[in-house]
Amino acid sequence: IPVLSMAQSPLKAVEDSIIGDAVLFSTERILREEFAAICQGLRCAVIGFGNIGRSSAVALKGREAVLSIYDINPAKDMSSKVEGFFPIPLHELLPESDLVVGCTGQTSIRLIDMPFLKDGAILVSASSKAVEFAIADFERECGVEKFSDVVWRFTRSNGKKFYVLLQGTPVNFRDGSILGTILDMIYCELFVCMREVAT
Repeated sequence: IPVLSMAQSPLKAVEDSIIGDAVLFSTERILREEFAAICQGLRCAVIGFGNIGRSSAVALKGREAVLSIYDINPAKDMSSKVEGFFPIPLHELLPESDLVVGCTGQTSIRLIDMPFLKDGAILVSASSKAVEFAIADFERECGVEKFSDVVWRFTRSNGKKFYVLLQGTPVNFRDGSILGTILDMIYCELFVCMREVAT
C-alpha cells in the first residue's frame, strides 16, 4: 500500500511558517482570560527549532517576550543563535522560563525534566497532536487540579506548581488552528493524497 505524506510538502511548509502566530494568538487569549497576564516581558522557552518552532519564536519575539531556544540538534541550535534566539541547554532553560512552548512533534518535556520546571511555569503545545508533554506521567506523580479544559494545574511533592494548557493538546486548535487560503490548500492536498491512494 503506498504511503503518501503531505507533512514535508511545499504547501505544508507555508502553513508551518504561520502556525506560530496562531499558537501565540490562542496562548495570549488564555493568558489574559485565565492568568491576567500578557506575553510582553515574559521569559519564554521554545523547545524545538524546526519550521513550527522558528515560527513560534518569531511570533513571541514580535510580542516582545524574552526568548530562548532549545533543540536536540546542535545545528538547529546554531541556526537559532544566528537568528538571535539564544539557545540554552534544556535543564538550564526550564528553571528560568515562565512559558514553555513545545514544538518538537515528540515529547519535549518528560517526567525526568519535570524537576527543572520553574514554579508557576505554563506549558503550551504547538504540535499537531497531544505528544509534547508526558501528561500521564505528570498525573501519576503530581496532584492535579483541573480548573477547566483550558487550564490544568500540577502540584509536585515539594509544593511547586506548573500549568498545562488544553490538556497538552495543540493550543491553536482552540481557535480554529490555521484559517484562510492556506488551510483550503492543505485540505485540497489531503484530498489529492486520498484520491491517489484510492486509485
